[in-house]
Parts: sequence; C-alpha cells; structure tokens
Amino acid sequence: MENAKHVGVNLNRKTGIRIFRAGDDAIEMSANDEGACVFVTIGPGETRITILDEEGNCERSWAAIYGWSSLCSIPLEADGKEFPIDDERLMARALTGSVIAYGRNMDTATFVTKAAAAIEIALDEILSGTVGSGASYSAIVLAAPVWMHGLLENSVDIRPHILREIREA
Repeated sequence: MENAKHVGVNLNRKTGIRIFRAGDDAIEMSANDEGACVFVTIGPGETRITILDEEGNCERSWAAIYGWSSLCSIPLEADGKEFPIDDERLMARALTGSVIAYGRNMDTATFVTKAAAAIEIALDEILSGTVGSGASYSAIVLAAPVWMHGLLENSVDIRPHILREIREA
C-alpha cells in the first residue's frame, strides 16, 4: 500500500483502528453506487473494505489495521488466572466454547462473548469510517476464515443489508 493515504479515522478511542484508503482520489458517491456491493474481508492483521460495481470492478478500497489476531489480546480465563491465546489453531478451538490448553480443560464462553463484542464494535467502526451506513450500496458481504463464522453471526445485524451468509476468506 505504497500510495495509501491515511484517512485519519480514529472514531473509537477504545479500539483506535486506523483506516487507510487506497489511491489519492477524493471519495465521492457516484450515480453507480446503488448497484455496488461492499466486501469486508477479515484477515489476520487487517480488514479490507472493497466496493465493487455491478460488473465486479473495484471502485474504492480501504485497509483497516485490524484483524482477527487482535482477538489474541483477550485471554482465556480459568481458576482465576489468565492464559494468552497465541496462535490461530488455539483461537479457532477456543471459539467452540471449550478447549484443552495449557494442560487443562477450559470453558471459553467468557472469551467467546468478549471476542464477539470486540469484533462487532470493530466492524461497526470500520464500516462507519469507510462507507458510513452503507445505505447507498445494495449489500455488504463479510468474509473471514471459516472458524470465525459463528463469531460473526451477531455482527450481521450492525447494518440491515449485511448478508447473513459469511464467505470464506
């Protein structure tokens, strides 16, 4: 993203997510926006927001410095102690509700609740800082690793036109 321009989005002091816009052109709504779709792809270190027109051409795109790895900052809790999540496999297993980690069986319901809330807040902030309500677009499509799909089920409600089917990233 050599030519990325910092948009200066820091809407929520808690998350402090930075959003960079690809290209230097001013963001303007065009007459074609009503048929365009917004694609939100959550990766390990960034979330990409891409607007595709009806023909599938990229109209605009952004990269938010936020990815699923930020959920590693939420520790697992057991017996009054906190245990870090430090890899993708452990994260995926922890999202199932329980996991054997650090030599013990851990209930991860608290972790799942905190992770779902964190991702919902982050996605809302990212969308607000890029496409706003997104009302001009026909749909918003989420894509993420398969193991995150259950975690994102409540996030589809942050905008009325986010498709319920989450795609694999």
